[in-house]
Amino acid sequence: MSEPIKFPKKPVLARVTLFGGKRVTGEFFAEQATPTHDSPETLPELLNHEERAFIPFHTGQDLLLLHRRSIRLVEFDSPELQEVFAKPGKDVHEIKIVLRAELHELSLQGFCYTGELHPQTRRPVDLLNHPEPFLLFYSTGTMMLINKDSISHAAVV
Repeated sequence: MSEPIKFPKKPVLARVTLFGGKRVTGEFFAEQATPTHDSPETLPELLNHEERAFIPFHTGQDLLLLHRRSIRLVEFDSPELQEVFAKPGKDVHEIKIVLRAELHELSLQGFCYTGELHPQTRRPVDLLNHPEPFLLFYSTGTMMLINKDSISHAAVV
């Protein structure tokens, strides 16, 4: 039997908020190169990968296996992805997102990027309706991945 192909991993520092409010800081592990492209895997690719239900996350003390559906919000740094939002254009949209919560709503204002969608469907509503579970969002200097299941509603600003 042949050995499975293994790709080197690179740690990606992140702050994760789970449904229920628990917050943990640690590292996800992204592939340095993937079978689909030679560049390193991004955190949005890792969390939106449909075949991965559980994602390893190392807190420094524990190795957690986080179910994607339990992740509400991920904050992380990515200069490469920040560049997309640094140049305002027709594919960068300012929106306000309201996250549903048990006690009170959390409102975030920032930007989403629709440039990877089909040219005929590059509106914020198309991005919110896209099947990937996490929305890439940029607000006040912070990159975020927001679980779309946690969004109560959004408004184009």
